[in-house]
Amino acid sequence: MEIEQLSEYIIKVSDVLPKDLCASLAKSVAKDNNLGQNLVASDIEKLSNIVSKYYEIYYHDYMPPIDLTEKDSQTYNLELDALLVEKSSNELYNLGGKGKSHRFLSFTFVISEGQSEIQFPSQEVTNNCMSGDLYIIPSKFTHRFHIKTNKNNTFNAISIYTCI
Repeated sequence: MEIEQLSEYIIKVSDVLPKDLCASLAKSVAKDNNLGQNLVASDIEKLSNIVSKYYEIYYHDYMPPIDLTEKDSQTYNLELDALLVEKSSNELYNLGGKGKSHRFLSFTFVISEGQSEIQFPSQEVTNNCMSGDLYIIPSKFTHRFHIKTNKNNTFNAISIYTCI
């Protein structure tokens, strides 16, 4: 697992998820209904442990300066969501968009097979992503991104957000 700093506040951890976990997560995402209800408990625990480990690293080495009150810093929580891109488009994804401004950090786990490309136009960064990669991204509008899908024509990811 290698940490790569893509821009001032965006990092990528390559190959953080094993293939079997990616497959299990992809199976859960493919089901209809509530994502949280579909996920296997042991998968959630594995993701939580990874988030905990890399949150500490990110907080100490990469975190943008934010002003949290003492109340905020003691009451943050986590949200879970999935991202499915069926074909490349010019759509910009904003993980902290309308109605989600309480999200301040996204842990986005790529679970789709094959290679895709993630582009952060504001940061002028383009990066190839593979199954098992983790992107830690501030969720605010300044860190919108495009996805260019792989040859299977899909991109699938699970995001865990830290929220205040």
